[in-house]
Amino acid sequence: MTRRPLSAINLIVVHTLATSYLNDLITVEHVRKWHTDPKPQGRGWDDIGYNYVIRRSGIVEQGRPLEYVPAHASGYNSRSIGIALAGGIRMEGDKKIPVDNYAEIQKISLRQLINNLSGSFPQIEYLCGHRDLSPDLDDDGVIEKFEWQKDCPCFDAWSWYIVGNNPQHPAKVLKSFDSTMK
Repeated sequence: MTRRPLSAINLIVVHTLATSYLNDLITVEHVRKWHTDPKPQGRGWDDIGYNYVIRRSGIVEQGRPLEYVPAHASGYNSRSIGIALAGGIRMEGDKKIPVDNYAEIQKISLRQLINNLSGSFPQIEYLCGHRDLSPDLDDDGVIEKFEWQKDCPCFDAWSWYIVGNNPQHPAKVLKSFDSTMK
């Protein structure tokens, strides 16, 4: 794994694990296995791609240590922290339907983690969902739904974060980020 200076981190990217909301047993070790098992069963990576996994119960588990470049958002890994939420899909037969089906406790944990990370690393300025890093296909400066390569994390992470912060306890104001801002 490649080391990186923590001072290089300025972006938090929120992901879904694209697992059923019915499966609340997914842990960081399950995800590590998915990422490190040899192909074709896994991805063949040297470690889990995400820095954190938030279980359905709201428990936050450490994935890849922050001092190592993660593997969660191609082109942005060296400067970002990847947080993945268990859930994010509903099954209709054999088809996976993206949906914001996270437990409230997961989003509470996500907000606390974002606040803690942005407080610990003052250079963190940006927050986005993985889908916001899709290419701007029509070059209009906006990443629109038809341009998303995936729905991940199945909600607008930045708007959710900004709207939900308590004015009596303001968190650091993070800016929205998308692939047009490379």
